[in-house]
Amino acid sequence: MVVHRSWTILAVTTATSASTRWPRPPSRPARAPRWCPSGHSYGGYLGLAYAILQPQAVRGLVLVATGPGFRSERSRQRWNRGVDAYAARLELPAARLARQEDSLVLARLAEVVLPFLDRLT
Repeated sequence: MVVHRSWTILAVTTATSASTRWPRPPSRPARAPRWCPSGHSYGGYLGLAYAILQPQAVRGLVLVATGPGFRSERSRQRWNRGVDAYAARLELPAARLARQEDSLVLARLAEVVLPFLDRLT
């Protein structure tokens, strides 16, 4: 969707490929400019994952209240049980997409090298 002549909004699909548990990155034309994924909470986590898996496509990140996931398998399992319970309670199977199956983002966080603002003044 084009919202301004120089801005385009891309949506991350929740479908996954057979080779990975990560959401498929949005399709981009081969000559598309680099872009800035943005997200709050789990959306920011997905933005970090995208920056790790597709660094050549990312110009920057806008993250709000985002964490890099869980290093501990036990903590990740506890998170996933909560996600599953929430999805069941709401009868919303898509909520299970918030499961974290591995520690890819946390393990590779140092690979995210982008310009940043340390203050807004």
